[in-house]
Amino acid sequence: MRFEFFLARKLSQKKEGFVSLITKLAFTGIFLGVTALIIVMSVMNGFKEELMRQLIGMKGHAVVFQHGGVTSYKEVMTKLSENENVTLALPVIEEPTLLIKNDQFHGVMLYGHDPALLSKHAYFTESMRQGRILDLDKENTAIIGARLAEEYRLKVGDTLTLLNPQGEETIFGITPKERDFEIVGIFELGMREYDRRFIFTSLSTIQHFFYKPETVHHIDVFTKTGDAAGIDLGRPYHVLDWQHTDSMLFKALLVQKNVMFIILALMIIIAVLNIVSSLTMFVKDKTKEIAILRSIGMQRRGIRTVFLMSGCMIGISGTFFGVCVGVFVSQYINQITQFVERTFHVTIFNPELYFLSQLPSIVAYKDIFYVCLMSLGFSFLATLYPSVRASRLNPAPVLR
Repeated sequence: MRFEFFLARKLSQKKEGFVSLITKLAFTGIFLGVTALIIVMSVMNGFKEELMRQLIGMKGHAVVFQHGGVTSYKEVMTKLSENENVTLALPVIEEPTLLIKNDQFHGVMLYGHDPALLSKHAYFTESMRQGRILDLDKENTAIIGARLAEEYRLKVGDTLTLLNPQGEETIFGITPKERDFEIVGIFELGMREYDRRFIFTSLSTIQHFFYKPETVHHIDVFTKTGDAAGIDLGRPYHVLDWQHTDSMLFKALLVQKNVMFIILALMIIIAVLNIVSSLTMFVKDKTKEIAILRSIGMQRRGIRTVFLMSGCMIGISGTFFGVCVGVFVSQYINQITQFVERTFHVTIFNPELYFLSQLPSIVAYKDIFYVCLMSLGFSFLATLYPSVRASRLNPAPVLR
């Protein structure tokens, strides 16, 4: 086997002309295909994990709701507190409203929370950049996102005006209601849409602002098991876990990941076909050498092994360097993206178009294993026909 390996390496190094060009194209194709596949798979994994973390962090593992709003939410909160699987329950009121600043209107989502309960929410507590959550206990106070603060140059202590489009009913009809809110904190969740559109206030403030006393829209529930297991409140309440509320989003991400895998796998297959062309032409080019080896006693199996190794070297080297570069780029993709954007003054990842403020990437070793298995498997299959053809060569006519 050592002789066959030595011979395969020597024969590969002597490739010249068009055969050498096809070999280089095969190597480059496998290298680029494996690199692109690992990067895309890592970014898709990152998107899925980050979106899941953000969505679950904000909405909880399950939601309790009632048609028309949860009217007796305090009783529901008492029942949830007795459930051993529940770690935290947050009654929530969410209302679309308008922010008025510099004679401009900006659509925002106003969320009402109990400040004491919200302060126990580790995900939101860690996102606070300025101020304290408990300061929402004061009437007409609010916590805004970092992107909203940047856009309107707002800071802690400033006042913003919100408009309730539902308004109040007067003898002249429905009149929109305005209210000034003091900014007592700024948060940054990392999801641009949240940081730009979400405003948090207390339950009592939003209930008075929207005329909804003793009523909440729903209750966000955080559990130990990560689902709604063991939460049964009976009618008229409904309980859904995050796998039902956001199932379409994660299914879409999974479909997109699978489609990208298939497309890039086809790129590797096309590159592998160049190995077939290269080795076939190589066999034809080295007919005399094969005949001499057969005449001095080398078995057909040895000839077949030489060409199998020669073709597999292309696949192994292309796969190896593709994995190395793919993993490196995936690990430092944000730094590389920022460098390219600063150097060439282009926008590669625009946070305005996506949920997230930066490009996430998670390298999964399972994905790397499947990519390597596919690339090496196709490379091996591509060498079978040329190697078998070389081993069946009859040396007598060639030597004559």
